[in-house]
Amino acid sequence: MRGAHRVGSDRHTHAIREVGAIVDVVVVTYNSAASVEACLQGARAASVVGTIVVVDNASRDDSVQMAQAAGADVILRNTANVGFARAANQGVAATTSESILLLNPDAVVDEDALLHMSALLLQRQDVAIVAPLLLSETGAITAGAGRSRGVARRVGLCLPLVGRLPVFRPQYDVRSLSGDGATGAVPVDYVFGAVMLVDRSFFRAAGGFDERFFFAAEDEDLCRRAWRAGKQVVLDSAVVVRHVGGASCTEAARTEAQRLFSIYRFLAKWEGDGAARRYYLGTRVALGLREAAAALVGDRGKRMTVAEMRRTLEEAYRSGADPLRTGTG
Repeated sequence: MRGAHRVGSDRHTHAIREVGAIVDVVVVTYNSAASVEACLQGARAASVVGTIVVVDNASRDDSVQMAQAAGADVILRNTANVGFARAANQGVAATTSESILLLNPDAVVDEDALLHMSALLLQRQDVAIVAPLLLSETGAITAGAGRSRGVARRVGLCLPLVGRLPVFRPQYDVRSLSGDGATGAVPVDYVFGAVMLVDRSFFRAAGGFDERFFFAAEDEDLCRRAWRAGKQVVLDSAVVVRHVGGASCTEAARTEAQRLFSIYRFLAKWEGDGAARRYYLGTRVALGLREAAAALVGDRGKRMTVAEMRRTLEEAYRSGADPLRTGTG
């Protein structure tokens, strides 16, 4: 299967083809040598793509060399891992197009996908951000979007066993999506940063990604700011893009601790210190229960992973330092 489902041409698609290169692409790499070539080759083959910018966060592998060979126009090399949000902002600053595709190095997008998403963004002046459905390596199609959740449901997701219940999952169920018949547009609370087409005027007015988020939650934060600004965030249900997911995250426990810590920061920003404090206490209890459950069934490996996650998260809460900023993640 190609990077996206085929979609029918319409008047908006024809108009985009006539305009030419209207989408600049920003890819942030971190030890992404195994995936970045396919990512950039897919983007480079699309006639609507202008400048491809790669921002490398001090990779220890051949990410930069692979990006050069695969057709990146601009490569910015950071001397340290500055996190996704700051690196993405650096990349956007090096582009000029009014539409910017923020693309993970483990995602492959083709021209059909870009044409359809771009048409949707240009057609709808009230839309600031567009994202596609995502296709995993297993062949499962998932919504590249989530519902904003309160403290209780965010904590519930961390609990053993019951955390798997649909009520706690933020991700939209693809079967429940009902898109606009003409465009496939589905308004959503937020879309995932793996594949995100953004209107430059909104991105500039919003000040870009909030760089306090080292990794995770920066996408939900940007989307919430879009809604607060009177703009819509939509899922393009007519397009499916291939996404591996987690290709650059080699330390599962530290990466998960980072995700939870970013949510803590997100809640502090949007819901206040009280909500963040409740989340902090809730995650402490939830991870303790997960560790106990793993010990009860004799799963030593899982118990050690959860224990490391809990220790890492506690240190982050205590010091205020991002787990991945201080680790090798």
